[in-house]
Amino acid sequence: MIEATVESFELPLALPFRNSQGVTTAVIQPLLALSEDGVTGHGSVRGAPVEQLRTAATLIGSRSSEETELIRWQLIEAGYDAAVRASIDMALQDLRGRKHGLSVRSMLGLEGLNCAPSALSLPVATPDETRQAARNMRSVPILKLKVTPETAIASVAAIRSVYSGGLRIDGNGSFTADQALFVAEKIAGQVELFEQPTPAAELEALARVHTDSPVPIAADESVVNTAAIIKLAGKVSCVNLKMLRIGGIGELLTAIGIARTLGLRVMLGSKLESSLGLTAIAQLAGLADEIDLDGSTLLAADFARGLSLDNGTLKIPSGPGLGCQIDTKKIGGSHD
Repeated sequence: MIEATVESFELPLALPFRNSQGVTTAVIQPLLALSEDGVTGHGSVRGAPVEQLRTAATLIGSRSSEETELIRWQLIEAGYDAAVRASIDMALQDLRGRKHGLSVRSMLGLEGLNCAPSALSLPVATPDETRQAARNMRSVPILKLKVTPETAIASVAAIRSVYSGGLRIDGNGSFTADQALFVAEKIAGQVELFEQPTPAAELEALARVHTDSPVPIAADESVVNTAAIIKLAGKVSCVNLKMLRIGGIGELLTAIGIARTLGLRVMLGSKLESSLGLTAIAQLAGLADEIDLDGSTLLAADFARGLSLDNGTLKIPSGPGLGCQIDTKKIGGSHD
């Protein structure tokens, strides 16, 4: 018998973070706890609808944590949101690992794989602000810069005046195809990846940029679910896979396999969110080409202590389950 509780918390950012879509100062994040035989596992994905999460959690009460695959398929069949499925799968994997005294990576047979470093993100800002931020991060191996059509060229030049490491840019769908190609020509040789230049639904525009751009193109918002990976084959070089849109660990494994079969590079990414979810994604980090898991480093407070980054190097907790420590007291009251 599995008992479930769901709370929602507001997690403030250390500093406002701007991309082409606006400015974020805090995120609302649900926290799911699943308990069985005196052991508790946790799951959390930003964007999971809280009421839907509560409803889904009650449906698995008669199940066992050993039935993770059966539960996953039942939730898919019932049409639950990917972020809800991911939160439940994460909590079940954490619970199961804690009961057996094994890390989730060990249960998956992925212990010991080498992981690429994570990019660290820079917001949309003025060239001077961007230059100073990059100067302060010169020891980081990879930076990811949020850009708009108006800021991209000057901001890349500002970074390259003080930083020689790997550099990716992310348009968050704010460019037309013509704008993206113009920028790509200007920054060719300075940037290793241009993520989601055009709007998510405009796949033909994305394909045109991919065909004509001297900079490799990655899809993020266009990866609306696992099936979308098939539609993106031949239209991009890389897909950014996030639990928010794909689902839990089991579904991410399926998505990685599909992308590999189609010849696409794989990035594992996240939103600005708790380190609990990032720790779950990091269990699969050894299977990815690119890593973008710095979302929790931008928070001022977090109910979880899990994955951390040391100049981009992933420091994954070694304890059983996901290995995270949960403490909601430092966040204050729930947001319900």
